[in-house]
Amino acid sequence: MILLAIQMLVNDTPKLLAMVMAVALAAFLTQNQASFLVAFLGMAGSQIRDVREANFWVMDPDTESFDQAKPMKDTAIEVIRGFNGIQWAVPFTKLEVAARTNTGKLSTVTVIGVNEESHIGQPLMLQGNPDSIYLRDSCVIDPAGLSLLFPKSQLHPGMMIRIHDEWLTVRGISAASPPFTGFPIVHVSQTTAMRLSRAEARTTTFITARTKTGTDTHTLAAGIEKSTGLKAMTRDEFMAASSKFYSDQGVPALFYITITIGLIAQPW
Repeated sequence: MILLAIQMLVNDTPKLLAMVMAVALAAFLTQNQASFLVAFLGMAGSQIRDVREANFWVMDPDTESFDQAKPMKDTAIEVIRGFNGIQWAVPFTKLEVAARTNTGKLSTVTVIGVNEESHIGQPLMLQGNPDSIYLRDSCVIDPAGLSLLFPKSQLHPGMMIRIHDEWLTVRGISAASPPFTGFPIVHVSQTTAMRLSRAEARTTTFITARTKTGTDTHTLAAGIEKSTGLKAMTRDEFMAASSKFYSDQGVPALFYITITIGLIAQPW
């Protein structure tokens, strides 16, 4: 019967082509949308992954992801440094503000402040010197941000962006990972970031830390949460939480629907 069915199908060219195209389309949709979804959710933790030196993060208890963060008291850093198991801890500032270029282009940008003393979170560079962010009124920007803010332009002297009333000179192109939000990533010194943080009196968005060898990070996190009321987790846990935050939103559901349709359609 199977052989007869195959012979009948082969002799019916339009039906054969329609079946092959349907299976190919269903397989393409499944593979394409699944890969998009994985990359899409992977971007939720890209800026966490970029802080290569830290394996432990502390944040306000209401923080749900890297992009949904609430600043905490600036004195929290000293408290975290006092916990047994913490090798070092430094403040991490993240802002989302409007920036305008000297050519008139306007966009929301994500500003990341790098601690001048430790250089924790300092970006890798595609062009320029990473230490240039510690110069007064200076910054570096990611490639997508450069293309957005300065369309069809290469990095050259005189490129500037204005945040609030502060003019920053763009001195390099960073290798920052693409963010989930799609906003340009602007790295500055922590001192500059604090000047730009006008909407909030608190400037410490996160505390990035390194635990001592052999430390039970789950016990440490539980102790920090119990003693301070802050939320603490490992880098991988924070990346997973950020990914889950976005996976629960409406947009990923569209990918799930398309993938499900592709899986159902293939056997038919």
